[in-house]
Amino acid sequence: MRDTTALVWNLVPRPEAAAVGAKGLEALWASLADGDAATAYRATWALAGEGRRAVSFLGERLRPADGV
Repeated sequence: MRDTTALVWNLVPRPEAAAVGAKGLEALWASLADGDAATAYRATWALAGEGRRAVSFLGERLRPADGV
């Protein structure tokens, strides 16, 4: 018998996400490391709602893993 499981994720940012300023982006960045998964989850979606601003912001902070 074959596994017929389908996994689906909704990757569209939630409409209630409000635009945040530069300090807001910094706060969201800090929230990604929060020990509370719900806080990090909300920060992820808030960043996703920022589109290109978040891409630029994250591009300045994220670095490739060592050895890659």
